[in-house]
Amino acid sequence: MLSLPVASFAMEKNSPQLPQGCPLVLTEFEVPELENRQDLPIDISAIEGDFARPMSVFTGDVVVTRGAQQLKTDLLKYNIDKKHLNFPEPLAYRDAGLFLLAASAEYDLLEESGSFQQVDYQLFSNNSKGRASKALVSKGSQLSMDGVEYTTCQGDDPDWQIIAKNISINAQTGRGIARGAKLEIKGIPVLYTPWLSFPIDDRRQTGFLYPSLGSSNDNGFDVSIPWYWNIAPNQDLTLTPRWITDRGFMLGSQYRFMTARTINSVDIKYLADDDRTGEDRYHYKVSHKGIINPQWKTKLLLNRVSDEDYFFDLGNSLVQSSRQFLRSQVGISGRGKYWGFDLQADNFQILDAEINPNRGPYSRVPQLRYRLDMPINKSRFDFRLDSELVAFDRRAGVTGGRADVLSQLLWTYEEAAGFVQPAIAYRVTQYSLNNNLDFVDNSPGRSNLIASFDAGLYFDRELKSGAQQTLEPRLFYLFVPFENQDDLPDFDTDEMTFGFGQLFSYNRFIGADRQGDANQLTLALTSRTFDSTQGLERFNLSLGQILYFADQKVQLRPGDPVNKAGTSDFIAEASWYPSQVWATRAGLQWSWEENELDVGYAGIDYQSSSRLQLSFEYRYRLDSVDQFDIRASVPISSRWRLMGRWNYDRDEAGTLEALAGFEYSSCCWAMRLLARRYLRNNDGETRTGIYLEFELTGLGILGREPYKLFNDRNF
Repeated sequence: MLSLPVASFAMEKNSPQLPQGCPLVLTEFEVPELENRQDLPIDISAIEGDFARPMSVFTGDVVVTRGAQQLKTDLLKYNIDKKHLNFPEPLAYRDAGLFLLAASAEYDLLEESGSFQQVDYQLFSNNSKGRASKALVSKGSQLSMDGVEYTTCQGDDPDWQIIAKNISINAQTGRGIARGAKLEIKGIPVLYTPWLSFPIDDRRQTGFLYPSLGSSNDNGFDVSIPWYWNIAPNQDLTLTPRWITDRGFMLGSQYRFMTARTINSVDIKYLADDDRTGEDRYHYKVSHKGIINPQWKTKLLLNRVSDEDYFFDLGNSLVQSSRQFLRSQVGISGRGKYWGFDLQADNFQILDAEINPNRGPYSRVPQLRYRLDMPINKSRFDFRLDSELVAFDRRAGVTGGRADVLSQLLWTYEEAAGFVQPAIAYRVTQYSLNNNLDFVDNSPGRSNLIASFDAGLYFDRELKSGAQQTLEPRLFYLFVPFENQDDLPDFDTDEMTFGFGQLFSYNRFIGADRQGDANQLTLALTSRTFDSTQGLERFNLSLGQILYFADQKVQLRPGDPVNKAGTSDFIAEASWYPSQVWATRAGLQWSWEENELDVGYAGIDYQSSSRLQLSFEYRYRLDSVDQFDIRASVPISSRWRLMGRWNYDRDEAGTLEALAGFEYSSCCWAMRLLARRYLRNNDGETRTGIYLEFELTGLGILGREPYKLFNDRNF
């Protein structure tokens, strides 16, 4: 027994793009609420008619219509009293989602049922078609056929088909059931099953999903066979038995539950007595998102694994294996016209073996934030408030609470030619510390005055090509007096990664434990070009640098060297869209003092109408990153496509990931074969896997997708 359901709350288009020339699915197919056809009039037109009672005979271009039903033939015998139609000659029948050609037929209008002989049929829901020796139609949406051939392939010689003793199609439930079924591919029998359930549309159904197959050098053969239970329209459960030859049997389960105001899921995976480690392995994830009303929302996330190597051993991607932490959180948030409120608690499970558990991130138990951004009457003044109250906890080290309040008054003048925005703010931060081993004062605090002046101009001109070009100079002055903060702890603060956005930030630190002192001026220039037809941005360039008029004395850790007065790194970012198929981007961060490149990146993407996709990206950061990433999806014909990726580190790691394979896709089936090798952990261990994916259009997918090669499609 085999059931092939569609198992998702929202269907995703995972199948490959069909080659050119393939017929489109008739998307107008929608099963309507069946009419009370007994009360509907029967319309019969013909060239000639004999209206004798009880049997009337019509000949020549006979058309019978009742509601959504329509029958066409050259000879009709109609029993008026019994409302029985007899078609001794070939006919065409059409109803909601169904079309039949038959050698002969009888149809009872009162019983809503008919018998058709020697039938060619088509279902509009998935473009399936075939032949049958006999077909029984009832209620306009139910079809039972004997001696059946079924396929979604077009043409007289299908690549695959199901041959069955009987197939029942129910358009109201969206399912087909085949009995005594045999699957043939290219005329070769590959599967026999006494009972087969398959979808004819995208509705969710209970049953087995297609297996997921894979193989890797460190786990061996890996197969999963999910079973899906469509509990209710708002509930479902997927049980996934998984066998890993080198590790043992694993069971996964995912329960999803929706209400009018919530989305919830419980995901549990468990491997008892791993054959390699001898330990029980598990991962559980509980998720909740709720809406109390349009202003208030709730959230919950519990995310834990049995050990730090779980994703290394049992994950399937570089992204999973490179995780350092798993975060769990619970919270409630509110939003109004001028205000925002968040109350949450969270903690972290450390997955990186190089991080001391006693030095990991703090848990926030809880954190309360309130934000306000409100205009003052109808003036140009705005009042902003950003406040936070949070308690930090950890197994070792200093713990305690922190209160932080930043109040700001802004005045904004903005016209088409530019804007001016001076602002003044006052920030107060106060602590209450426990386990205070490193600090003399249990209640240290800090207060800072923050003054800023932001101004910009807008110039634009029309180029000879008709395009519009802008020139947007901007300056931003920031002044924050120095206050010694060496006696303050560091709970959740770090230096901000320098980039274009930081040129206009009032603090060079992320987090409230440090407020950087500043006496600096940012000079920036942006230019954009828009096309003359659609107004789309085709080119932009942004340049900027900070002039430091005084040393920056506040540092993250006591004893760190002071940043001397002078200039910041020079920032440049650009993107260019020369056409709809090309996109380029580049950026750099250049140190004038050291005369060297600190950060750089460049990328180019190409996507043509012929489905050719190419992508190249280079990333560089001094002393840490020197990588390039190449991705390609190259069609070599209307049905064949090559794909690959090479992500390479030019320093020590070498190849981070390499992938190569091909895809074949016809109008009714597709196959993908991919080989993939990627860095498994920080110790340089790699995993090599083979992924085979086989799809019969209209039935489902057998195999495993490795991941998304490009953002707009799956591979």
